[in-house]
Amino acid sequence: MQMKKVRLLLLTLALVLVMVPFAKAGPARLIRIIPAGGVETGEPIVTGPPFPAELVIFAEGQVPVENIWLIIVLNDDTYQHLIEIEVNGVTFVDGDFVEILGTESAAFTIPPDTPPIDGVGILEGDKYNAGSLRDKLGATGESIWYAYKDSEIDEIWGTPMPLSVTVDSPGCDDLKALILAVGQYYPDGDLGPFNRSTPYSGSTLVVPEIGTLLLAAASFSAFALYALKRRKYFP
Repeated sequence: MQMKKVRLLLLTLALVLVMVPFAKAGPARLIRIIPAGGVETGEPIVTGPPFPAELVIFAEGQVPVENIWLIIVLNDDTYQHLIEIEVNGVTFVDGDFVEILGTESAAFTIPPDTPPIDGVGILEGDKYNAGSLRDKLGATGESIWYAYKDSEIDEIWGTPMPLSVTVDSPGCDDLKALILAVGQYYPDGDLGPFNRSTPYSGSTLVVPEIGTLLLAAASFSAFALYALKRRKYFP
C-alpha cells in the first residue's frame, strides 16, 4: 500500500514538472518590453535620466504581432510634473492620461473595452488591473494615470526592435513610467480584438532546464524511497 502511495506521489510530481514550462505567462502575454541589453526578467519601468531610456520590444511564439499600441502608466508624482513623454517619435501629453483614483477597486481594469481603433477593443483576459499596476509603481493607495496610443509600429517579430523613451517631467522626485503594449495576431488575415500583450516584466517565472527537472525528480524519488524505508523500520 505504501509503495502505491509513493508511486502515485511520484506520478503527480512528474506531471507538475512537465507542466511547469507552460506556467511562464498567460497564453496571450507574448509581447516583451525589456531594457536594451537586458534579460527577460528586466522590467519595462522607466525611472529617470539619462534619457532617452533605451528599451526593446519583440514577440515570442507566433509572429508577426501586428498593430502595436502602447499603454503607459504613471505614478502621481510623474503625472503632476509631466510635460510630455515621447516613444519612438510618438508623443503623449498630460491630456492623454486618465486617472485611476487611489480609492478605485484593485480589480478595476484598463484599457477600456473599445479603444479608438475601428471599434475593436482589448480582450478581457489581457487587461491590466489597478492593484497590480499600483504594486509595480509602488503607488499603493495613490492615484495612478494611464494613456494608450498607436505606437505606429506595424508589426514586431522575434528580433528586438528599439524603443527610445523620453519622459519630460521636470521637478519630479519619484519618476516612474511603466511601458506596456498590446497587439494583434491573426494569421488568417482577419483582424479582431487585441489578443497579444505584455506581462509586467519579460518573464514571470524562471523555468529550470530539463536536466534540472530530471535531477529534481530523481532526488525526490530517492527521498521518497528513503522515507518509505525509514517508516518500515522505524514505525
